[in-house]
Amino acid sequence: MLNSLKSKFLFLVIILIVIIGVLGIFSSSSLYRMTNEVELLISNNYDSIKVLNQMKYSIKEQNNAIANLIRNFSILNVETFYNERNNFEDALEFQNNNITEEGENDLVQNLNSNYNKYLNLFDELKNNREDTEFIEGLYADSIRPLYSEILNNIDELIKINENSIFGSRDELVDKWRNVTVLIVVITVFSVFMSIYLSLFLIKRFLSPLFKLINEIKTIKSMSKREPLDIETNDELGILIQEFNKMTERIKEFEKSTIEQLGEEKSKSVALINNIPDPIFVLDENMKLILTNYAFKEFFKCKEEVKHKFIFDIVKNLDLYDILSNLVKSDKENDYRVIKIEIEDQKYFFNVLATKIRDVNANLNGIIVSLRNITKEKEFENMRLGLISSVSHEFKTPLTSIILGLSILEEKIKNIDSENEELVLTIKEDVEKISNLISNLVNLRKIDDIDAFYEYDYEDLNEIVRTSVEQFEFQANKENKNIYVDLQEIPNIYIDKVKISWVINNLISNSLKHTKENDDIAIKTYQNDNENVIFEIADTGKGIKADKIENIFKKYYSSRENKTNYVDDSGMGLTISKEILDSHGASIEIESQNEKGTKFIITFSKGDNKNEENSDS
Repeated sequence: MLNSLKSKFLFLVIILIVIIGVLGIFSSSSLYRMTNEVELLISNNYDSIKVLNQMKYSIKEQNNAIANLIRNFSILNVETFYNERNNFEDALEFQNNNITEEGENDLVQNLNSNYNKYLNLFDELKNNREDTEFIEGLYADSIRPLYSEILNNIDELIKINENSIFGSRDELVDKWRNVTVLIVVITVFSVFMSIYLSLFLIKRFLSPLFKLINEIKTIKSMSKREPLDIETNDELGILIQEFNKMTERIKEFEKSTIEQLGEEKSKSVALINNIPDPIFVLDENMKLILTNYAFKEFFKCKEEVKHKFIFDIVKNLDLYDILSNLVKSDKENDYRVIKIEIEDQKYFFNVLATKIRDVNANLNGIIVSLRNITKEKEFENMRLGLISSVSHEFKTPLTSIILGLSILEEKIKNIDSENEELVLTIKEDVEKISNLISNLVNLRKIDDIDAFYEYDYEDLNEIVRTSVEQFEFQANKENKNIYVDLQEIPNIYIDKVKISWVINNLISNSLKHTKENDDIAIKTYQNDNENVIFEIADTGKGIKADKIENIFKKYYSSRENKTNYVDDSGMGLTISKEILDSHGASIEIESQNEKGTKFIITFSKGDNKNEENSDS
């Protein structure tokens, strides 16, 4: 009968509905019985109390009417008496037919007798209304005592019915409390019974599914798994059969692919081992999980290094800095040149470190390649040495030529304007050659990793003030305005001399390419990301949009005739960018042709430090 999950769960739902229905029927019937008993209580005693209070009101009104008649006979008082008599008799008749309590009948009969006497005395009083003394005595001696007795009869009847109501109420409360407790007990029992049946039946219905899930969780290799032996006639049985078929197909696939994967792994390992540069793979804890022959040979690994900490093998702070920063940052890779010393021998490597992520994008390790560029570095040093030697050889005669031209300029000044202009042109060209040679020397120094940079925590504002002071005379002479806004910023980790050179170069460029009465604005501040910013903006010539992207390229000049923004050699900004790159800083340019140019240098937060830290 129960051959499907749908029918099984429908059976469970029907059981729960039956339990809820039985509980509802019992609760409804109990409530119905209690409602009937309450209605019966109201119809008997409550109605009696209501008519008795009406009788009490009527007899009081009749007594007031008699008292008024004694003082002043009036037809209105007589009509009031008779109207209230009718009301009293109607209520009395209802009470005669609604006797339900013990002792109530005797009181009602006594009330009937007393009220009849009361009516007779009223008739006698009315017939002798002319005799004032008689009717006053009749009221005092007979009517008033009888009135009091009637009130007592009514009060006793009210009390009997009230006592009956209170007694019945207590009985109903006790009965309702018992019924409530019974309903609560049955409800709690039904709830627990429903939960038990639900859990029992669900567990029974779904036990094949739970077995299947547990089997799947424990699977480590399909090739070692036996088919599930679970018999059930519902959809889960079909699912288990299909699962068994699927595992058989996976077994076949696993068997065919394991060998293929082994071959591919062997090829990959062989390929890595045949790469002449050291390569190693780290796990997320910086422990080695794979190295090639070049790594083991270069670092002279005489024993197995797998699962060893990388910095126990390669003791190099630059490599540590690359790997630790890569793990902490959002970058996927890092590329730098580092120097490694092995047995007093210096080697230079291009280091490429790349994160390895799993299918969930979680960090799973790092692969690092070390390309040996020591030979290239030696050739580069030879080239730079040649540049330095040639530059030095050129510099000496050029200095003499410039000095001679200056003397010649003084001698022919204000005498021969044509020759004076020629001398000035020669002097400018010689100075350009001299500047080019100076920049070549600086470029050679930038590439010298061993000796060029001397870092310390420095006050950038002080560097800017010093640089501005050097150009104030030139700016005043050329009627150009320099505005300086130096906000409070932390010290930064820089080479003071090189950053001074960068700032001097930018100020010099701005002065060269602004006209009389143009403005140059220099500003330092710290942005919302806690980076230190240096800005220099001018209202000079600006740079054409198609020239901006090449402005930092080596030997590039955006100059057309005499519209170049950078220095005449085309190397000033190139050198500046090289210096800033070495500091981990960035330089950006914003410019509009004929409207001005702004350079923005950003020193990253990691290089900022307050005065206290810098002192330490």
